[in-house]
Amino acid sequence: MKEGSKDISSNFINKLASLVAFAVYCIGCCGPFLASLALVAVGTTSFWSGMALVFAFALLMAALLLLPIIALPTSRRLSQLLHRHGTTIAPIAGAALVAFGLVLTIAPLLALVVVF
Repeated sequence: MKEGSKDISSNFINKLASLVAFAVYCIGCCGPFLASLALVAVGTTSFWSGMALVFAFALLMAALLLLPIIALPTSRRLSQLLHRHGTTIAPIAGAALVAFGLVLTIAPLLALVVVF
């Protein structure tokens, strides 16, 4: 066996292992959606409408997996902007989180006071 072919086979095995690991990670989220999609597709009036439903789901999943790759340059610019202005943004974000937490805590109590 040549040295170059060994590199190709080990590279393939590494990619296959990554794919299997991703599949195990993904099946917990996508499995129920795929099962319900299969039930809805079977219940459609024609084969083609079921196929269109499955195809639309496949396109949506592909878009959701490829979108972060496409948006990477914008993400890097946003990360640099946040890093540059982090000392200003962090206290504002912290105050907003505390305010939302207070609203979520106090609003049900005020609703109880109004009822009684």
